Parts: sequence; C-alpha cells; structure tokens
Amino acid sequence: MKIERGGVWIVDYGYVGKTRPAVVLSIGYNDNERALHTVVAHTTARWFTQYEIEIPKPFLDKSGAFDTQQVATHPNAKFLTYLGKLNAAELSLVEDLVKRWLAIK
Repeated sequence: MKIERGGVWIVDYGYVGKTRPAVVLSIGYNDNERALHTVVAHTTARWFTQYEIEIPKPFLDKSGAFDTQQVATHPNAKFLTYLGKLNAAELSLVEDLVKRWLAIK
C-alpha cells in the first residue's frame, strides 16, 4: 500500500476517535525509518473555527471540513481505505492553516 502526500484515506483513530477521512501531509520514508504518516482529520462535527477548511470533493461529506487543530501521526496499519487526492492548491490551503495553528512561518 503506497500512502502519498495529499492522499485522503479513511484512518482508524482508535476506539474514541473512530474512523474518519484524513489528508496525508507527510512525505514518504526510507526503509530504515518508521512507517508513519502525519495527517489532518476531516470532520463533520464542525466548530466553525478559523482552523477549519471546507474543500469540496465528491468522496468527502459535504457538511465536513479539514480541522487543522486535529493533526495526528499514525502507522500504515491504521490507513484503511483510499478515497482520493487533494490537488496542490487544495493541499497548500490545508498546510497554510496548520502553519497558522502551530505558529510556523
């Protein structure tokens, strides 16, 4: 299974977090590195904060948004189903909000 940056997957967040779509932010890894990927969750439980961004895609629930306050890292085994991919401009919008949330220039 090849998990690539910008890909949107159903990810198992565990018992409390359930499964939900998430976009992959991290780059690939080498054979001698951990098989982990950092993602931003897509949620329909909106708070309508400045850190949420709606990106309409046919494979995502229309009422949801990527919540850049929900950055997490998961091993490959937690990636269940590939849904689709964000284009470069869409991924850049998500990255910009993550940077704002984390105060990264």
